[in-house]
Parts: sequence; structure tokens; C-alpha cells
Amino acid sequence: MIYNANAQVDKQLHELNLSSITLVCGFWYEWSLGGGPNKYGFDLTNKKVILFDNGDAKVNTSTWDLCGRAIANLLQLPITSDGGSGPCLSDYKNKNVYISSFYLSQKDMLESVKRVTGEEFEITHESTEKRVQDGKKAFGAGDVQGWVKLLYSRYFYPDNVGDHQTTHGLQNEVLGLTEKEDLDENTRKAIQFAKDNPELTGV
Repeated sequence: MIYNANAQVDKQLHELNLSSITLVCGFWYEWSLGGGPNKYGFDLTNKKVILFDNGDAKVNTSTWDLCGRAIANLLQLPITSDGGSGPCLSDYKNKNVYISSFYLSQKDMLESVKRVTGEEFEITHESTEKRVQDGKKAFGAGDVQGWVKLLYSRYFYPDNVGDHQTTHGLQNEVLGLTEKEDLDENTRKAIQFAKDNPELTGV
């Protein structure tokens, strides 16, 4: 559904003789970790986590801060290289720009949560395939959260759909995004986000 919508946007841009650049950052880390079990599987308020399959699939995920800096740095590039060798905005015309803060499995996220909270979590398991099918069924019945569930679950499939650094490569270095971010500090932000948005707990 998302790809079909994007295709329509691309078609209209082409018809208007316009171009675009798509920032592909994976799911936002703070929003996804703190946004309830239909996203990264975590119910931070009730100290529960659903591990998809065995919880070992690694995906690329990005913080809000990294996304902001990526856009700022991208738009500061010269439009063309003018014969130089450095990157320029035209290099990414009508292309995707892949960035990432962290390359993590759910188990990696859980270890960070445990370090930050000092607490143990109740762990259950569900297959990604079942979650996708359950999400499709719920969405077909009019529950928008079914769409969220299937979208996130699909990201953790064993076919590496969420592993951008392996399948596409990242542009972090090109955009000057080389400073390593603190995982636990951003986990704290996710926990605070969950506290500030209790309506998302259990969703």
C-alpha cells in the first residue's frame, strides 16, 4: 500500500517536471520503542515485551535527532559538484538516501531497556507471519492499529527487509553523521515518551 502510494506521488512529480529525494531512516527509535507492543513489541509501562520469532532479527532504526541532522546536512550540500569530487544534492535526485542510528534486534533493545530501568520484563513470543496476518485481518475490519501491527511485524521478517545497511548501504558518512549515538540515552527518551503518552500503552 505504501509503495503504491509512493508510485502515484512519483508519477505526479514526473508529470510536473519536479524531482524528489526520499529519506529512508527505518522506523523512529523513540516512537517505536515507546509506542506500544504493535510497534517494536514493547509495553514499557507494564514491563512486557513480545519478541517476534526468536527476537534476533536485526533492523536499522533512527532517532528523531539523526533524521533532523540528516535533512539539514543534505540540504547544505551544493546542488552540483561543479567538477569537484565531493557529494552534491544532484547525486540523490529521485533517489533514496539511507541513514541509520542503530542496527538492533529486539533482544538488543531489551538489554538496553533493562540497563536503563534495572527491571526484568515479562517475555512472550509470536511469529512475524502470524502477526502480519492478524494485522491484515484487523485492518480489513477497520482497525487502523492492524496496519501498524502488520507494517512493523513485516519489518522483522527473516528476508532482511529492515536491514538497509546490508541491502542498500548507508549514507551516514557521506552526510557527516559519523558521531555514535548513545543507545541507552535514546532508550530513556523512549521510556519518557511512553510515560508522556499513556494512551499508546497496550496499543
